[in-house]
Parts: sequence; structure tokens; C-alpha cells
Amino acid sequence: MTRCTHNLGWGIFLTLMLLLPSCAREDVFSDYVVDPEIYVKEVTTENIITAPTTLPSGNTMDVQYPSDQMILLMVEDTPRSEAERVASEVGGTIVGQVPYIDFYQVGFDRALTQEELDAALATAEADPAVDGACYNFISRSMDVECPAWSDLQGMMEQERCPFQDIDYYNALTIFEAIRSHITLHPVRVAVIDTGVNQDNGEFDEVHLLNLDDPNQPTTDTDGHGTLVAGVIAADDDMNGVNGIASRFLGNNLRLLVGEHNSLSLANHVAGVRRAAGAGAAVVNMSFGFTPDMVSGRFSTAVTTWRRLFEENPDVLFVAAADNNSYEINTTNYTPGGFRLSNLITVGGTSLCRNQQKWVDSAHGPNVNIYAPSQGVPTVPLHSTTVVEYSNGNSVATPMVASLAAILKSIDPSLSPREIKEDYIQVYAFPVEEGLRSGRLALSLAIEQALIDLDPSVSNQVLDIIDHDINDLFDAPGQVINRLCGGFSYNVSGYGNFEYYEGDLELYPILGRISQFGWALLSKVPQDAFINFLCPEAVECIFELDKVYPIALGWDDVPGYVGMTYLYQPNLGVDAPIGLGASGGVFFESCRIDERNPLTNHPMRVSVTGDFSGVVNMVEPPGPEIIPSDFEGYFSITFIPPVLGIDDPAYEPLFQYLEENCEGGIPGY
Repeated sequence: MTRCTHNLGWGIFLTLMLLLPSCAREDVFSDYVVDPEIYVKEVTTENIITAPTTLPSGNTMDVQYPSDQMILLMVEDTPRSEAERVASEVGGTIVGQVPYIDFYQVGFDRALTQEELDAALATAEADPAVDGACYNFISRSMDVECPAWSDLQGMMEQERCPFQDIDYYNALTIFEAIRSHITLHPVRVAVIDTGVNQDNGEFDEVHLLNLDDPNQPTTDTDGHGTLVAGVIAADDDMNGVNGIASRFLGNNLRLLVGEHNSLSLANHVAGVRRAAGAGAAVVNMSFGFTPDMVSGRFSTAVTTWRRLFEENPDVLFVAAADNNSYEINTTNYTPGGFRLSNLITVGGTSLCRNQQKWVDSAHGPNVNIYAPSQGVPTVPLHSTTVVEYSNGNSVATPMVASLAAILKSIDPSLSPREIKEDYIQVYAFPVEEGLRSGRLALSLAIEQALIDLDPSVSNQVLDIIDHDINDLFDAPGQVINRLCGGFSYNVSGYGNFEYYEGDLELYPILGRISQFGWALLSKVPQDAFINFLCPEAVECIFELDKVYPIALGWDDVPGYVGMTYLYQPNLGVDAPIGLGASGGVFFESCRIDERNPLTNHPMRVSVTGDFSGVVNMVEPPGPEIIPSDFEGYFSITFIPPVLGIDDPAYEPLFQYLEENCEGGIPGY
């Protein structure tokens, strides 16, 4: 049987997963050599200038930059000697460079005053060989906001929401079923951040490369880079959090780490270019720069990032939108916000309210996709067993980067544009009106990427995810039921009948639940079919741990179940038929497998249970009645009302499912 372990609590479901093989000692980066043409000088804290600025949101924040450094962006294809000349003219020297985009870091032998620094910038800007000059801005790493202790009440019930909202559990269940039948390819993903604490025990099973020095382990004294990398690549070791990409890709994931504790513009530009040169297919950038409204020199930073992205068209860059609620564009924020085919800008959604924008997330037409930004379980800096819950677009961004890596591993021929536009954006769930883009959906994009590989993908895989052969993925809940469902019953004197996995596609057994009651129906008979119906509005409302009695006069007694059994081994017209005379139906458990994208209400619910009793059989031509015992069990999909709009009449039913089913959201 297929292992189906989805929609469990984040810590609990890990105990049911297979361990990935350890691979940390294997050298898969023997081809990497640090590029001597790229280098930067670190920023020293004692020379930092802090200037207040006002964001479009109205919030006031500080912009920071060193007083002993500045940035030169030369006209494209300008020789370094010209940059040296300009640096000398403003009283400095070249201390860092990314010559591939004509980017240079100028250092001074002392801390300048604000006036002296501005004068040096003005002199440089007037030179015809200079495209732009600016401060060496210090980025904000989309500072993660940790919930207050009082906010942690009930968090254990809600910890699954961020992963349920991106359909992680369904995608993982489907992927586990087909993993052995598909070919995954190695993929390199870069995290340009404060680094990764390689010694904290959560990255022992992933290939790690220090982009600055491949002979040294990766380190992190801040913690931001570690938690971001953990969303992508934390070990699947039954402790703490496991990474999204690492859980799917295992030994095929290679993590490139750029560690920059100073977080300056020069640091980040150098790190991103190193990652591109090291073969990164995806680069995660959970940081951002906001403009210095006082000097107006932000445009040079914007031009720098655009040039870097355009010079590396084969790399997909995934950048966080700002943690401030305003409409971002290419003039008020960077590196996210460009409308480029190889850049994805990621906004955030709220905890357990996946169609609503996180209150502090930037938005607008330049935000390409949304992912959970609130209450996301993350890896702390020094522990493998404690889980921290983090807020911020920093943790939404690596979720998107993870899906991009999975898609690239499935099909290495995919371009950044195809990953972004043909899969991540097209196969997204809807969000609230006005946000102009969708929210991340793992299973839809992964299924479709596999289908699009046909004929390279086996018929066995296609039969699971595209059973109706229409070249479009089947609904995840439908696939889950195909993989994990089952129905079995026995009627004494008439035989045993069992349906598993693919059988349910040929002979579907369906459940319906509504505010009026429920039904369990065998739609297409094989040798026999059995149906149960309980339509009384109050006594027959769906409920766990309750026996619904079966009776012949069920339609006259509220809360009673009608049962019909037809035995037709040869599909003959004259077939034995019977009505349930006694017994009961029992619902044991339920699990929400799929939600209505428009309302977020449960749309497919897996229900387990059993039934037993006596059925009065009549053999043609009758009228003799033959009492026969029956019993059975089921693990199948039940479908609640599928509505495009909210209907208050259904709220009690939906509330019960949320409160009592696995994968539900208590208090929704």
C-alpha cells in the first residue's frame, strides 16, 4: 500500500517519513573555484551613517551605509582603468569589484563626513564614464518578526497552516508514490544571506558549498540565513523542521551559501554573481533595499540589480517583497519588483487565511506570487529540536525557491521564464481580489511538469496524475484518493468485494456530505454495489464517533440510514436485491485533502469508517426474504458542497470539519 502521511502536524508527520541518505561528505562541488575577479571589502560598524527615510507606506525607517565606502557603476564595457581613475579623482581606491557588470566598490582611508561623501558621489556622477554612483547601502534582510509569547497560544494547532496552504502535504504524498518511477536531476540552489550555521545539526544531509571559501564550512552569527536555508534544505531527520526542497529532492539538492554579515550592496551583488558563476539554477534573496529619499541616489542600486539579472538570463532569481504594506515598483524597492522573466518577487499571506495578504507585505502588479509569511516553522540558529515560528516575506521566498528547484530537478531543460510563467504563476491558487497574482501551489505545478515530460515519464506515473488522459493534472484530492483509498465489504452468501487504489477509478465509491445529511454511494457496479443514504437534516449531520442506525423504515425515522444492496455477477436484469434491516454506519476519522480555491472551504475530505448489520435479500422472482449478514470498511473521498461563494447555511458543517478533521483549522 502507498504511504499516505499528509496534513499532519509539522513535528508529527516527520516521524512517519523515510530517512534520506547522508550525503554531506560527498564532494559534488569539485568543479567550483572562487572567482578571483570578484571580491569586496567588508563594512565596519563604526563607520556607519544612519539616515531616516519615509517609505510609500508612510512608515519611517533608517537607511544605513558606510561613510568610508561608495559604489561606482561604470558605463557597460568600460575598462577597469577608468574606474581606477574615477576612484582616484574622488580620493579613494578600488577595494571591491564585480567586473562582469562593471560594478566597483571604492574605499577611503578614513571615515568621511556626510558632506564629503556626497561631494565624492557628485564628482563621480559627473564623469561620462560613470553610469551611476551611490552609497554602499546596507540591505534589510526582511527582518523576521517572531510572535510574542502570548501569540503562541494555539500555535501547535496552526503550525501546519503554512504548509497546508501551499498544498505541501498532498504534493509530498503524490511525490512519494511516484518517486521511484521518475528521474530527478541535481540542482544547485543559492541562498545569499547571512550564511548558514553548518554546525547546528539541521544541514548534515545536504550538500553545502561556501561560495566565499569552498574549503571552509559555512557559518552564521546572525541566524537569518540559517532559517531561510532551513525552509529549503533542512535535514529530513525527524527533528525540528525539514526543508521543502530537500524532502522532495534528497541527494539531488546542492545548496550554495553566500554569507555576508554586513549585508551591504557590494556583498550581495558579489554573492549573487558568485552563485551564478557556480552554476546556481535558483538564487534565493530574502533581503531588500529601500530608497534613501534624502539624496535620491537609489537609482544606481536599482540599475545594478537589473544589470545583474539581465547578464544572467539562465538563472532564476527569487526575491522577497518588502515587509511594509505598499505597492512596490522599480523605483522604490530592489532587488524585487522588476518585471523580468528570470525574477520572481514574492509577497506574503496570513496565517491560516491563505487568501488574505499578510498585513505587512508589500503588494502590487510587480509582486508575482504569494506564499505564507506568518507563523512559519523555521530552523533556529543553534538547535535542531526547537522550532521557531517566524513572520516575514523572508520565509515566503524560500518556499517559492523550493518549488522552482523541484521543477528544475524534474526537467532541467526548463528556462527561468518557463518555471516562473508556465508553472509557478499559471498553476497558482487565487488570492483576495486586487492582489493581481496567485498564491503558491506545489502539487499542481509539480503534477503538470511531470505530465509535460511525456513520453519521458512512465505510463504508471501518468496514470496516477492524469488518469483521464487529457494532458492536465488531476485534482490533488482525487489523486490522493486514488493512491490511498479503499473500500471492502462482505455479504454472507454473496461474496467479498474489495476495491483499492486504481480500482476506485473504474468502480468509484463516492461520499457526499452536506447540511442535509450524507450519502455513501457505489456509482458503477462491478459484480455488486452497495449504497447508504441518511438525508435527515439534523440527526444525519456528518459526525465522527457516532453510530448511524440502519433500518427498513429509515425514511420515516429521523437519523436512520437506508441501505440498498444489489448482487449482479453477470450484470443480469434478474438479480438478487436487498434492503438494510438492521446495523449501523460509523465514521472513524476524516482528513481534509483539498480546499475550494475560491472560498478555502474543504472540497475533498478523506473519511474512514465501517458498517455492519443485516440485509434482507430477495431472490428473483421472490417473494422469499433471505436475511444475510454484511460488514465492511471504507477509506474514500467525501465531497462537501462545492460553492463559489460563501453560504451561511453550510457554515456549521464547514466549522465541524475544520474543528474535527486532520488538516482542519480550529477556530477558522
